Order: sequence, then C-alpha cells, then structure tokens
Amino acid sequence: MHKTYSMTTKIRVQNDYIATFPAITICNINFFTTEKATELLPFCSHIFNQSSPNDSDFQIKFRNCLENQGLIKNNKSIYGDSKEKLIKSLWFNTNALNLDEFVYFYHSEYGNCYTFNSGVLQNGSRIDLHQVIRSRRTDGLILSLNLGIDEGLKEFTSDLGGIIFIHNQTSSPYSVSGVLVGAGLVTNIGLKRTFSKSEPKPYSKCDGNTKNPESHESELYKLILAKNGHYTQTFCIEQCIQKLLIQDCNCIGSVIPSVFDKEPCDIYGECFDKTINKFSTDKNINKECIDLCPLECEKQTFDQTISVQTLNETDNFSMVYIYYESLVSTVVEESPTTSPADLISSIGGVLGLFLGMSFLSLVEIIEVVFRLIFIFFDRKKVGHRTILVSNKI
Repeated sequence: MHKTYSMTTKIRVQNDYIATFPAITICNINFFTTEKATELLPFCSHIFNQSSPNDSDFQIKFRNCLENQGLIKNNKSIYGDSKEKLIKSLWFNTNALNLDEFVYFYHSEYGNCYTFNSGVLQNGSRIDLHQVIRSRRTDGLILSLNLGIDEGLKEFTSDLGGIIFIHNQTSSPYSVSGVLVGAGLVTNIGLKRTFSKSEPKPYSKCDGNTKNPESHESELYKLILAKNGHYTQTFCIEQCIQKLLIQDCNCIGSVIPSVFDKEPCDIYGECFDKTINKFSTDKNINKECIDLCPLECEKQTFDQTISVQTLNETDNFSMVYIYYESLVSTVVEESPTTSPADLISSIGGVLGLFLGMSFLSLVEIIEVVFRLIFIFFDRKKVGHRTILVSNKI
C-alpha cells in the first residue's frame, strides 16, 4: 500500500522591474561545415548514395565513418563553424557586442557551439550577467547568423539551419530542447519565465538537493556534477544509456551527450541498435536508470513564443531576435496541505472532541478526584468519632 500526501499548489504572478537575461547557446545544425571536412570526403566515398543526393542522414553517416577510422579523434573543432564565421553581427539592448562574450561549447551532436551570457569570457574571466528592464523585441539579443556550409558539402547536405538553446546560467544546453532557426528567415523568440519548486520525497517524486555531490549515493550523479558542474535528471538518464552502451558494446553513442571518454559506436551496428531499443519504453528506463538519477526539486524554465518571417537576403543568412515578452514571471510552489504542527493540532482537536479532554476538563477532573478523597477521609473521621462516643456510653 502506498501512502498519499495531500499537497497544496500555489501559483502566483510576480512582476519584476529588472530581469536577468538567460544564457543562449548557438550552433549550426550541421556538424561538418568547413573545407577541412570536405577534404575528408574521399575516405568515406562508400557511404554516398549517388541516386539520392541531399541525404538527410549524410552528416551522421559521414561522422560515423570518420570516427570509426579514427580520422577526427582530435581537433574536431576544425570541421565545424568558427565563432567568426557563424556569428556575423550581434547586439544586446541595441548595443553592439564583442565576440569575446560568446564562449566555446562542444555539443556531442552539433559540434561547435557558442554560449552568450554565461557569466564568463572565453579566457575564463568573470563578467556581470546581462539584464533587461523592458520587454521589447529590440531590447534583447539580436543575431545575424551565417549558416552556410562549404561548397564541397552542399551536394550531400540538404538542410541549412541553426539551433538555439535557451537555458539559465546554472544548467547546460543539454538540459533543454533547442529552437531550430532556418536559413533565409527571421526568427522571433519571445520568452516568459516560470519558476517551480516542489517538496522532496515523500511529498513528491523529487529528491531534494541536487547541487551537492554528497547528497545522493549514485556514482553516476556524482560523476555528472564533477564533469558538468550542474545536474538535471534528463541529462543523467542520457548518461545512464551511455553507461549501458559501454557495458554492452564498449563504446558510446556519438549523437547522445556524454561525460565518458570512449570511442563512438557504429550507430548502424547491431549492438548499438539492440541496446538503444531497450530504452524505447518507460518501463526499461525506470528499471535501469531512475534509481541512479535523482529528480531535481527546483527548476527555471523559459516558455517560448516563436514567429518566423522571410529575410530579404541570401539563403545562407538568418536573423534571430530573442527577448522577454514580459518581465512578469510565474512562480509555482508546492507545500504539504498539512504540516507536522497542523497534524499534531488536528490530533489534539480530535481527541478533545471525542474524549472531552481539554485543559479545563482536566482541571475539573483533578478537582473532583480531590473532593472524593476529601469526602472519603472526612467520612472515615466521622465514623471513628462515632465509635469513640459509643464506647464512652
């Protein structure tokens, strides 16, 4: 039998006059974009399907082929976009920004990415986080992106675009879903903030503090905090899958985020396919990973409103506007309907109701007991005096 605990959810709207801007991580959706990558095409000519150019899986097949041959084990960054190529111009609150504020981040699926407003520069020195005081389209981050790829790759890659991850400074891009931005388009991303806080077990499924390595016994949890600096259950489950891939296949999935240093799997191989298919249902995820991956109790999310319009420029370029639609935030808090103090009071009240036990009643009972004792001894004395009088007569 499972115990159930009654919870009260409070939702309040909080009007802030100043708001910290989120961290923004920008990537080209194509891992390979440069001339250096084109030079490696002859090593994987067997994967090209001449009857169907512009294969949507080309980037994955090409990467898998090169990694299996050990050709891109080192210096993977030279095959993707540089910061200077990807980000052509940028503004915040209508002020031009310096590219130094975009810090390199390697994404296991997209390769070279760059994060804005992380609180640090590329050289590691700390800077103040950007803040906004107005909720206007021009009072946020404005980007002009070059999403083109080298001419030698265009025959095989049909998709041109970028992906943008919007997250807070204490989480990684892996903790959120990205927003796809198309080449030749203007993408507007309006943001609203939601803060949520749940009570830890047994009141909910969350596990309390997930910022302290010593708060949970899971070695996988501790490894993620040590390697990544921050933790989410979603990222932990992905690492759990990687861990099982290492156990079963002695390799890791190249398109899944990883904190493990292992050779990538052949994603078209039987072992990889068999292991990944184990996690097609929640049942297997719960069985293998949930006990290793505690759920965090506090979250900040960014609700997004996205609109798109055509850009009157070349097809390789894209404009992106990221801004707060409103400085009003939603705060969702859960608390026990009955606290321990309330529970004790309720029990006392019920006892008082059914047994008539109250402080005054207790005093009255004590008074009655003393009166009975007094009457008993008084009668005894009267009886003793009667006997003495009888004897004298």
